[in-house]
Amino acid sequence: MILGACLDQLQSFFSSAAQNKIVDQNQCLQLLELVSLKAQHSAMCLALVVVKDPKHSDFQKQFKALAMNPTDTSKQIIGLLTLGELGKLVDQSKDAGVLQLL
Repeated sequence: MILGACLDQLQSFFSSAAQNKIVDQNQCLQLLELVSLKAQHSAMCLALVVVKDPKHSDFQKQFKALAMNPTDTSKQIIGLLTLGELGKLVDQSKDAGVLQLL
């Protein structure tokens, strides 16, 4: 688990990269594959990219689809972790799809 100053630097790096539109679709998909209970920082990085670079906003739909997967709990965890990290950055209280998940 990444904590403290390392986590702050990681957040800063991905925030800056997203604002400068350096992160591409494949890199987002790679981050998504890394998300797990032991690697929640990947969800945080991906959420930052989605918020800071509008071209990646479609990933929010993918997070919801993963969270609602009826058969694969690991995909549900990935979806919920990324939605949770996104919720730390953006108010999702008006999103009916997110509210139904919770």
